[in-house]
Amino acid sequence: MSNVEPAFDVSTGRRMSMAVAVLMILAAVLGTAVVLLATPYGLSLRDDSYSYIAGAVSLARGTGFGRLTGDGSVNPITNFPPLYSLTLAVPVEAGIDVYLFGRILNSALFGLTALVAVVAVYRATVSVGYAAFAAGLVLGSGTLIEQYIWVQSEPVFLGLEIVALVSIGSYINGPSRRAFLWLAVAAITLAAFTRFVGIGLILTCSLALLLFHRKPFVARAKEASLLLLVGLAPLIGFTLRNLTLKGSAANRPTPFWHPPAADAWRGALVLSLKWLLPDRIAAFLTDSNWLSLVTFFALAFAATWLWLGLAKKMRTSDSSDPGLDHLTIQGLFCLTYLIFIVFTVLFLDRLTPLDERILAPVHLSLFVILVLGAARLSRGSTLKKRWSIGLLCFAFAAFQILRSLLIVESLVRDGHGYASERWRTSPTLTYARGLPGVPIFTNNLPAVYFVAGRTAYVIPAPTNLSNLEANPNYARELLEMRQLLRDADGYLVYVGYTPTDTQGAEEFKTLTSGLVPVQVFPEGAVYKAGG
Repeated sequence: MSNVEPAFDVSTGRRMSMAVAVLMILAAVLGTAVVLLATPYGLSLRDDSYSYIAGAVSLARGTGFGRLTGDGSVNPITNFPPLYSLTLAVPVEAGIDVYLFGRILNSALFGLTALVAVVAVYRATVSVGYAAFAAGLVLGSGTLIEQYIWVQSEPVFLGLEIVALVSIGSYINGPSRRAFLWLAVAAITLAAFTRFVGIGLILTCSLALLLFHRKPFVARAKEASLLLLVGLAPLIGFTLRNLTLKGSAANRPTPFWHPPAADAWRGALVLSLKWLLPDRIAAFLTDSNWLSLVTFFALAFAATWLWLGLAKKMRTSDSSDPGLDHLTIQGLFCLTYLIFIVFTVLFLDRLTPLDERILAPVHLSLFVILVLGAARLSRGSTLKKRWSIGLLCFAFAAFQILRSLLIVESLVRDGHGYASERWRTSPTLTYARGLPGVPIFTNNLPAVYFVAGRTAYVIPAPTNLSNLEANPNYARELLEMRQLLRDADGYLVYVGYTPTDTQGAEEFKTLTSGLVPVQVFPEGAVYKAGG
């Protein structure tokens, strides 16, 4: 018996190692393939994409982090940290197609995200089955796929998020492996230099060290403080740069109490419920503001109660439990990140939308929590219970994958945003592409840049859209625009929509006063100075 069991254990271990290695390769390859398949027209483009691309071009030219204006000068960017643009500046400097590079980068990052999820779950559960469940949830998540098919900073942030949380959990579980600590520090520092919400990730990792590391309090406090300082240092430097250049930390509305409308909160709740439930059930649970409030508090109470139970067990446990450690830290991130977002929209930035982009980091961690939670429930249970949990996991993964297939199918038919056929075939932008090299003013800088391939001046507006404050220089800017159009024989390209409300029509009339139409199209028009 003693001669047989070791041989059996070794062979079993080898088969499991081989199986998880194959699973890791499949997760990385399939993740890469999904994004490539979903972007046959290239990555989708939105307004923020213009800032990232323009910032990359400006950095590659050595003119700093900013957007190019109509005359080629640079307007400093302050509302986005620069890491994503710095990454895109590399292919620009090397003469490589930045859009192709971005597509390959996002595809690789989605594969990396799936790969890290597989590794994390396997290390925590030593189960190939639950590692495969994690791969299925990540690869089949429509919410995550949506984040990776745009030119935006979310793919970099999400990849850094999962690396940071897994690394800090691995370090707490095995304090002798300090390489995990340094990996976590690097990931959170880069994440905060990618998106301002990375502050929530820094706070999570600092709290994890302070609350759960199995060391004396002074040692824990020292490590947590150093991690906090190192993680915030580049962001503090970027903020000081913004204050010096623009007099504002991030060019956002002045901080004050500004709670979003009830519909905004309700919309965020609906999005979150749809991650786990069919659309009809999510809609039923949020059918009214009162029902939404009851649903929210019930979920918040249950989540907090469960996490406090896990945290207590983790703090009082004498031996390390990888599954418990990672489960607790992922839960801590969800709570910390959500509190940080609520604080931001209430006091710091009323323009922060409560949409899938801002909530996607919670979505990723929530799926890791589901996998680790299911593995914990099945541990030491009866065969019947394990089979029941396994079937539920399979059904849930299949449900997610089927929903995501619809998203991929729609993306294969047409891109999103400015990569869609509507914008690619815009007659107004096609005409603008052929204009001579003279100054152009427009209501849509990204569309003119991406489709017409031209830099432009933004038209004067009575309200500063970046901070919603009145523009005291509106009348002067209108006069300067008309003067430049007249002196340089320039054009005003108005594209995308025609104002229909009274205020918009009056503003449009003021904007085009003294100008004459050169070409009028169904979705736009081109003007120049009159006689």
